[in-house]
Amino acid sequence: MDERGTMSASHLIIATDQDIYIDIYEAVLNAARHSQTVILIAGMKHALYLRSYLQLALDLEMRERTLIIDGYSKNISTLFMQITSALSTDMIVVSNTQARLSSETYERLERATSDTQPLFAFPIASLETGLDSINIFSSPSVGIARDTIAMLGRLRPSTPATFLDTLKAELYRYGEGVVVASAGTADATSNTSRLLSRFLGETPILSVLVPTLDASSSKAQRLVASLKASTTDPFQLILVDNGNAPQGFSVPVNTAIRACDTPYIAVINDDVQVLPNWWEPLRRAIDQGEYVVFPTTIEGTRADFSAWCFAMSRDSMLQIAYSRTCFFDPELLVYFQDSDLLMRLRQKGKPPKHVSESFVSHSFSASVATNESDLRAWIDKTVISDRNRFVDRWGFGALQEIGYIESAS
Repeated sequence: MDERGTMSASHLIIATDQDIYIDIYEAVLNAARHSQTVILIAGMKHALYLRSYLQLALDLEMRERTLIIDGYSKNISTLFMQITSALSTDMIVVSNTQARLSSETYERLERATSDTQPLFAFPIASLETGLDSINIFSSPSVGIARDTIAMLGRLRPSTPATFLDTLKAELYRYGEGVVVASAGTADATSNTSRLLSRFLGETPILSVLVPTLDASSSKAQRLVASLKASTTDPFQLILVDNGNAPQGFSVPVNTAIRACDTPYIAVINDDVQVLPNWWEPLRRAIDQGEYVVFPTTIEGTRADFSAWCFAMSRDSMLQIAYSRTCFFDPELLVYFQDSDLLMRLRQKGKPPKHVSESFVSHSFSASVATNESDLRAWIDKTVISDRNRFVDRWGFGALQEIGYIESAS
């Protein structure tokens, strides 16, 4: 057992594009508290940006014990064997991002895998759920002795999404493993319900407005999940789905803002995920007199105004609105709403404020990326008319000022 009260264990976490970043962050944080070494295989497109964010978010001691590897488009089975062969710990825990193991559970896994024979073990939250559910495939994590890993010569190729099941299937060839009971509150697989319950009966102070073409899409669901997990003030979510008759960006946002009665308002694209501590720094900046504030985007922040996520007070919204009934110019449908707002704010001497302590992730252009021919044609045509309206109002020089590059066509 080491000085943190845990035995000689490393923890390897597999993350995929379907995970929300708050779950990845909390999984790494929990593993770093209870194990000697943490390896995150980030199997998503923006793995390098996630690594940069986690290096900022973790404290120095945890950062030194955490290795974050880009696993996107790689054979994770081969990567797993390479990584584990270099580890010196007696046991390696492998899990998805949902597992939250307590120190006591690590110890139980360690004892179960320290027999004279190579073994693996897996925790089950409750032994009262029935015998059918007590098997390795129902657990989000598995502890493996080093000698067992050395025997996994037939581990099939796998993607990040399939690796954990591939590993479990190979382990199952050696037996049913050892079942251990989970222990401690850290074993909860999700804290979303607990976080939401603290707001029950409270009046929301923040309205989060999300325009979307498909409220049931996986990207919209990930945004909602990240908001639930990472927003510390009571908030209401206004999700405007106009997919049946797309009206662009301005119309749904204007409609949603008219429905707001909270002191603070945030407008967020549906291809964004908010990260821990996203809201508090934005609120502080607003309270200090800023009109519009926006966070750091880990994939890259547009310095003048990253408008895929911004916040303001209701009072400042009324002062900078395009008209008495519309926050954005309703004639700017798809693009240039943010640039038009930027120009109006500069005209008032109150440009948008970048708040570097707040973090979000953004899948650039995912909101308007589509292969549906009719919708694609409508978007392309509308972008041209939006550009012309912006130029009529602010001049050609404004295009250069906002960094707009004309298409070669």
